[in-house]
Amino acid sequence: DGTNGNKDGAIRYFHESHATTANRRSMTFSTANSERMRINATGVKIKTTADYYANDLVVGCADNGGITLAGGTGDLQYLAFADGTSGDARYRGYIEYGHSADAMSFASAGQTRMKIDSSGDVLIGQTSQTGYAFAQKLVVGDGDNNDGITIQSGSTHQGNLAFNHSDGTTAHGRISYQHNTNYMQFFVNN
Repeated sequence: DGTNGNKDGAIRYFHESHATTANRRSMTFSTANSERMRINATGVKIKTTADYYANDLVVGCADNGGITLAGGTGDLQYLAFADGTSGDARYRGYIEYGHSADAMSFASAGQTRMKIDSSGDVLIGQTSQTGYAFAQKLVVGDGDNNDGITIQSGSTHQGNLAFNHSDGTTAHGRISYQHNTNYMQFFVNN
């Protein structure tokens, strides 16, 4: 407010000939005598002046910091990856959150490929639950093609599918394939 000669906020532009190289051709926005945002040739930086690998928008975050997309209870919100300005080129890849269903979807090539629904069930290759009621936490495939899951492990190691109780510490059942001897075993209570 300028009282007693103090400046609480400022918008500054640093010309190309500024003495400090890092400030050249930058615009800064400050409040409470601290820089909050900087726009320069590499991008927009909020609460940081550091350069990172992807510099177009960088947000410096402390513990519990981050970015919030706020919407209404029936809204869809997106983080989209585009390679054009029309049709599905505007959203070739995206992360979508649907507030009405409380579901998050992940897309590639303009199509939803994985969805996490409000129950925490993960659907890969489909967007609506079609799994058995007793085995629906992870559903893979769309029912139209050859679908499956691959467990890839080293040529001298095992690939395993384990079944645990709620404590999660002991495999009470297990299917194991040993690659170097080419055998499959089924275990219970181990």
